[in-house]
Amino acid sequence: MTEPRSRLHELLLAGEFVLTAELQTSDSADPGSITKLAELLRGSVDAVNCTDNSAAHAHISPLAAAHLLADDGVEPIMQFVCRDRNRLALQADLLGAAALGVRNILCMTGDDVSVGDHPEAKPIYDIDSVHLLRIARIMRDEGVYLSGRPLAGAPSFLIGAVENPFAPPLEFRPMRVGMKVEAGAEFIQTQICFNLDKMRLFMARCGELGLLDQVWILAGVFVPSSARGVRYLRDQVPGVDVPERVIERMEAQPPEHQKAEGVRIALELVEQVREAGSDADALEVIADARKEWKPVGPDPRSTQVNIIARQARMNIGALLKLNPLELFDPDHAEKDQRRWLELRTLADVTADHAEDIFRQLEGTARAELTAEGMNAADARFARELDLRYTGQGYELRTPLEGLFEGRLTAAALRAARDKFDERHAQIHGHAAKERPVEVVSYRLRVRVAVPKYEPRAAAAAPSPRPAAAVKGQRMISLNGTMTQATLYERARLDIGATIEGAAIVEQFDATTLIPPAWSGRVDGYGNLILARA
Repeated sequence: MTEPRSRLHELLLAGEFVLTAELQTSDSADPGSITKLAELLRGSVDAVNCTDNSAAHAHISPLAAAHLLADDGVEPIMQFVCRDRNRLALQADLLGAAALGVRNILCMTGDDVSVGDHPEAKPIYDIDSVHLLRIARIMRDEGVYLSGRPLAGAPSFLIGAVENPFAPPLEFRPMRVGMKVEAGAEFIQTQICFNLDKMRLFMARCGELGLLDQVWILAGVFVPSSARGVRYLRDQVPGVDVPERVIERMEAQPPEHQKAEGVRIALELVEQVREAGSDADALEVIADARKEWKPVGPDPRSTQVNIIARQARMNIGALLKLNPLELFDPDHAEKDQRRWLELRTLADVTADHAEDIFRQLEGTARAELTAEGMNAADARFARELDLRYTGQGYELRTPLEGLFEGRLTAAALRAARDKFDERHAQIHGHAAKERPVEVVSYRLRVRVAVPKYEPRAAAAAPSPRPAAAVKGQRMISLNGTMTQATLYERARLDIGATIEGAAIVEQFDATTLIPPAWSGRVDGYGNLILARA
């Protein structure tokens, strides 16, 4: 059995649905600034990302922030970008982070300095994120530096990477995940997810490549706080795909209501991920402008970010969660039927009451399966309880399988309590057998025959020259002749868009030149196809 390297690793190994968040950047040398930011997230998330000069803007060192979080009892995920340090400095910081208690790392190449407020800074890029992943794995598993020189003590951490399912070429993104897994990535955090069609395609291809049983996927969900912030995200942050409808919803609200609307949008995205059948093992909740959020509850520490995290956790617990090993099995798949929420001590729950709830869930599941064209008569059901100690902020899934036959019994409920204590001790290192246990919800796992998911191209009407994607004009030299070319932003070229050369298509990691007498068209998968006109 794999020995957990961190509490985050422990939860992922146990099959728990994990919620992480990003720590707001700090420009203060006061350690208390980090402590205050951590309090916004304490108890609402399982781990917290400490960013490394995000968007090429200088902030407090992620090593310092992660150390302060760890000392304060908050699980950090420390980001390492290759933009600002060479391989010597990166290896030194990897070793230093482990020495200071950091047990989760996230390896990234990093945004170019041109997008930040120090565009004249010299980028390093001695290595990229794939090389950094391999270096971290070698240091951890082989106990040596990249040079081969032995370490006196090897670091121990869970190694993560990032991926953008929404950036073209879309079919290459899952292959990049495979490269990162081979290099050493054990979990992947995705770019902010607004476009669910592309997310489905990404997850489907990852499954077909056999990656979903090798790596945990943490889908990014953004919590916008203002229309201005969402526009900035769309226009200034590389690789983020923000549909116009999201901006329109935010702009339709008066400024004082935009934060609440952002929370609603984020929760709808969580629910849409559920409806989409995403195989994501976790969500990363990313909040916007949290320092401006005001307390909203009787607890002076209760802020909007706590509310979104708690609401997201409640919704996440009810997600349609497909089994990674069976999602792309052409014969069967597993999912969780929407659970029945009920806060009641287990001692007060009768077997008949629980049986009635599970039967109602089974009836709902059969009706939904039939409506989806599946054979509900062949469905198999497994019952589970989400239990926690009274007053606890999190719950554990406790299967009832093997504890009864036919109707649920009182003895089965007592055995479920014993199983919960045992699981709690395995995951968290202790069990409070003297404390009452609450039933948070009843959960039904459904196994049913389904057709294999086949990604298909989306249909869209062609647009000869999409005005929204035009950034301007630029003079270029072709074969010694100066030619005027139209400049396009790749992220705003919709499916079906057609552009004529001479043109330049810019995106955050590439630039494409379309010569005169050539044209480019965005196909149904988001690829830019060039052809002679």
